[in-house]
Amino acid sequence: MKITSEHIGRLLEARLERIHRASQPPRQFSIDRRDPDRVSFSARADDLRAALAAARATDDVADPAVEALRADVAAGRYQPPARAVADSMLRDLMG
Repeated sequence: MKITSEHIGRLLEARLERIHRASQPPRQFSIDRRDPDRVSFSARADDLRAALAAARATDDVADPAVEALRADVAAGRYQPPARAVADSMLRDLMG
């Protein structure tokens, strides 16, 4: 199995989403007494969504080892052991 940067990105994104959801307290909401069909949610979720989008957009890593790995992945030269990848994915999915 060939692991591409797209696969790694999807796994990291899924992990970030799970961490994000697990760290969130139950949503706070209030019902507008004037209009019972209207609900307003806390602005905290919007703030966290914006922060997560900003973190995803950041691509400035200064570590030479990370840059070398990124270049290997982009060029298709990075070939981790399949068993290690599978073990890591299972550990990640099981929490």
